[in-house]
Amino acid sequence: MTEEFSPQTEHFLKAVLDAVQAGIVVIDAETREIVDANPAALQMIGAPRERVIGSVCYRFICPAEQGQCPVCDLGQSVDNSERILLKDNGEEVPILKTVVPRMLGGHRYLIESFVDISDRRQVEESLARERDLLQALMDNVPDMIFFKDAESRVIRSNRAHAQLLGFDDPQEAIGKTDFDFFAPEDAPGFYEEEQEIIRSGRPIIDRIGQTPDLRTGELRWLSETKVAIRSESGQELGLVGIARDITERKRAETELERRSAQLQTAAEVSRAATGLLDPAELIQQVVDLVRERFELYYAGLFLVDRTGEWTGEPGKWAALRAGTGEAGRQMVKAGHGLEIGDTSMIGWCVANAQARIALDVGEDAVHFENPWLPETRSEMALPLISRGQIIGAMTIQSTQEAAFSDEDIAVLQTMADQLAAAIENARLFEGQTQRADELATLNQIAVTVNRSQDMQELLEAVLETVMTALGYDAGLTSLADEVTGELVLVSHHALPDSMVRLFEQQGLTGSLCELVFQTGETLGIDDIRKGAP
Repeated sequence: MTEEFSPQTEHFLKAVLDAVQAGIVVIDAETREIVDANPAALQMIGAPRERVIGSVCYRFICPAEQGQCPVCDLGQSVDNSERILLKDNGEEVPILKTVVPRMLGGHRYLIESFVDISDRRQVEESLARERDLLQALMDNVPDMIFFKDAESRVIRSNRAHAQLLGFDDPQEAIGKTDFDFFAPEDAPGFYEEEQEIIRSGRPIIDRIGQTPDLRTGELRWLSETKVAIRSESGQELGLVGIARDITERKRAETELERRSAQLQTAAEVSRAATGLLDPAELIQQVVDLVRERFELYYAGLFLVDRTGEWTGEPGKWAALRAGTGEAGRQMVKAGHGLEIGDTSMIGWCVANAQARIALDVGEDAVHFENPWLPETRSEMALPLISRGQIIGAMTIQSTQEAAFSDEDIAVLQTMADQLAAAIENARLFEGQTQRADELATLNQIAVTVNRSQDMQELLEAVLETVMTALGYDAGLTSLADEVTGELVLVSHHALPDSMVRLFEQQGLTGSLCELVFQTGETLGIDDIRKGAP
């Protein structure tokens, strides 16, 4: 049952309108004239009732629209529209306006209520200034700072964090999650980790790991801290994260470790150089050390074939005498060598007595494409110089382009210089030892001669002494007549009977201690060396 308004009801409603703090006006929807206003509205406008009633609404409310207010033209209720109230003295006041259309007596009216939001605007502006200041401070901090809500959506990001995610403006990151940034196989792990932090409240403190820089694709080392944010009542609000880019620090640490390994390797090479007197053992140990400690693909050492012992052409070739890995073993076994000159990096290095570096072997004009080492991408050839003379070169190879720094080159060249001196010292010692052995053999022969009374016994004793000293299994000595040249005495050991008979039948001339004989071809000393057939 609908009850009509009584005078008492109207009086009550007027009392209520007069008491409320919000300004209320009734506007004729057709003419836009104010037909009624409560005291709060008159006070906010700052004019007496007679100046307000009958005035068009836009004289005071929404003056910029001049009666074309889109809020009032909607013909439906509109809540909380921020507009402008123009006071009678010309002062503009921000208001929050609510519009309710009503049909009264067949005529349409707009009932508008509004409140002064100047204080709120001041607070909001203050907060906005504080936010801007905070953002400015955050953007000027080198560390990455970000806030996320309970669903791991970014709600604030500083410039360093946004740039890591591939944005120039931090606002571009707002509202996004890890699923918007990272690969499908990585994003779920990042998301679940953050959700666990928010749920449990257990933070991650200074965790070091790698994260891709989405601008460049480069992996960056970060020291990251993530802490959950909760309200006073314990409600889960999200988390705050702070990350520091420590890529340069990690690079410095890696470089320091590399330098330490280099110095340690140099010390070991120095110890090997002073402690090993066998050249073959020395150079193999050095190339193995260099390859392992410098994390290289391959290291090898070439020596100039001065006498033609290894290649048959004195002074023309640099022969590989030691190499790392199976490739090195196979090349040494195959007698691998490189001609001295401009046909290879080693050949050029030996010919010019200078180091040569190819940071990209595909671009180097004299790089030798070695089928045993197909993965080489950068190479160094370092000369081995002792007492001013080039004795060989060292090759150092990597699977990475531009793998060698100036510091690497300096350290390795120092080691090459040490090695060159050590090789020459070992060769000198080997030669002295050999001469000492020869002198000892001659001395033993002299003693044997002095003790022997019978010539045949003398030949046999000398043959035994020489075979023992030189490591031969078979041997022959002969004594010829000075006038006729005919053999008068022969001593032999372990020669095939057919050879002995041939020798005796043909009466070949010979001389004392001769170790060459004929069997249809000339056999040299190496042909009867111990172990040869």
